Amino acid sequence: MEIEGLVGDMVFEFGRVEIVVEKSRILAEVGGGVRCIGIGRSDRLGAASSIIGNFHQQNIWVEFDLANRRVGFGKADCSRSV
Repeated sequence: MEIEGLVGDMVFEFGRVEIVVEKSRILAEVGGGVRCIGIGRSDRLGAASSIIGNFHQQNIWVEFDLANRRVGFGKADCSRSV
């Protein structure tokens, strides 16, 4: 069985907010039939952390409310022009 058949959707939980990353956005083709999970560790931040790249953020709107210190997320279809 190919790896794509073993991987399901992934959910990031931020307190009460969940962001579902569809399984088609989890594995990145890196060449030669090799696929990697598109999350990387970052030692440059000075704390234990990981990077969630734009590969996972495709088709998700992110809204920043700086005055009220909130972040909002929503589904989007970025293949369409606005």
